[in-house]
Amino acid sequence: MRALIVLVLLAALGWSVWWMIGSGVQEQAVRDWTKARQSEGWQVDIGSFEVKGFPNRFDTTLDTILIDSGSWGWQGERFTLFALSYKPNHIIARWPDRHELSTPWGTVAILNDLMQASIVVEPSPDLSLSEFRLETEHATLTHQDSATEVDAVNMAVRTMRSDPRGYEVFLRGRDIMLSPALRTQTRIADPVTLIEFHLITQLDRPIDRHLPGAGLPNLTHLTIVESALDWGDIRLTMSGDLSINDRGQPEGQINIESRDIRSVLSVLTATGQVTEAQRLQWQIALQLLAPQQQDSPLAFSVQLRDGNMFLGPIRLGPAPVLRWNAD
Repeated sequence: MRALIVLVLLAALGWSVWWMIGSGVQEQAVRDWTKARQSEGWQVDIGSFEVKGFPNRFDTTLDTILIDSGSWGWQGERFTLFALSYKPNHIIARWPDRHELSTPWGTVAILNDLMQASIVVEPSPDLSLSEFRLETEHATLTHQDSATEVDAVNMAVRTMRSDPRGYEVFLRGRDIMLSPALRTQTRIADPVTLIEFHLITQLDRPIDRHLPGAGLPNLTHLTIVESALDWGDIRLTMSGDLSINDRGQPEGQINIESRDIRSVLSVLTATGQVTEAQRLQWQIALQLLAPQQQDSPLAFSVQLRDGNMFLGPIRLGPAPVLRWNAD
């Protein structure tokens, strides 16, 4: 019996020492990350942070946070990271109910009932991403006094086992009520009932702990397995396969099926995604390919090559550049 008591006490002592070491590692990781970003010219201010959760968790709470890279930034009153002490490479992140995201296009104020993510990294020195999941419920995004309401957004990213630079991406948004300005601009009062993407991407380097300093990786290949948009009378689906060159120019084909294609073109024109001249080119091309199907379900393919988009023999305009980091 005495030996058993001694064994239990030693086990408890050993676990306590492990937790203290682990909590110290967590605290040092926050300090190291902060110093690394500041050395790169970022502004990183953290009012206070602490690690709790003994004996089974590492709960890291950061208060009064401001992070600004110069073009992107985030600030909030509290950000929390949860990890099991016996599985520290799996982290749950939780955002506060109110926070702000700074972008090159302005600041977005975010209110949400829930925003949290699950992050799993490989237990290796580079901490390469294995899996990422994000869920948001009942969020309001306000930009320049114009609010967009989102019922739910779910996102999942997982690394392809066959390629450490390949990632499978799922994204779904439900019941998105656009801002009054956008509803007026697009002349569609209905919410976006559903928008979803299933993609397989290949990047020029893996997503790992070097990401903040090295910048975002660039796409080298994109497969659109399936995507869909339900918005008022618009029903749009897409699939396709694209290779992206060093200049970010996509080469390949996108297959599109749409109900009420004219409304789609009107929305793209109203929001500045295509010019009026490009809209007319699309209409002419679609009329030549399917003269009797302008207001009924229509299936067609867009070719992307040499930096341009083509519908049949007709050039529709320049292809989008799919590159974060311009040379």
